[in-house]
Amino acid sequence: MQHTNQADPVADSKREFSRAVDDIKAGILAAGEPRPEWTQDEAIAFECAREVITDMMAICTGRIADEMEKEAPDADRLAALRADRSKLAQERAALHVGDHADIARIRTDYGATVRAWRAEHTKGEN
Repeated sequence: MQHTNQADPVADSKREFSRAVDDIKAGILAAGEPRPEWTQDEAIAFECAREVITDMMAICTGRIADEMEKEAPDADRLAALRADRSKLAQERAALHVGDHADIARIRTDYGATVRAWRAEHTKGEN
C-alpha cells in the first residue's frame, strides 16, 4: 500500500463543518442563548442526508436530460422522473435534524444508489 501526503477532501470538509458547528455553538453559548437542540453528530448526519438527496435529484435531472435528447422522448418516463425529483425535493424540505430514522434510511438507501451511480459513471476515469 502506497502512502501519500495528499489531503483527504472528504475528511477536510468534515473537519471544516465540525469547526463551523463548534463556532456556532460557542457563539450561542457566549450570547447566553439556550443550548443547541442537537449534537454535532446529529447536525453532520442531517447535512449528509440533505446532500445525498441533492445528489439523487441531480441523478434524476441527468436522466431527464438524457431522455429529452432522444429522438422520441418517452413522455411517461419523463413524467415519472419529474415526479421522483419532486418527491425528493419535498423529502429534503421536510427533513428535520431530529428525524433520526429517516436520516439513517436516506443515508443508507440513497447513499447506496448514489455510490452505485458514481461507480458506473466514473469507470475508466481513475
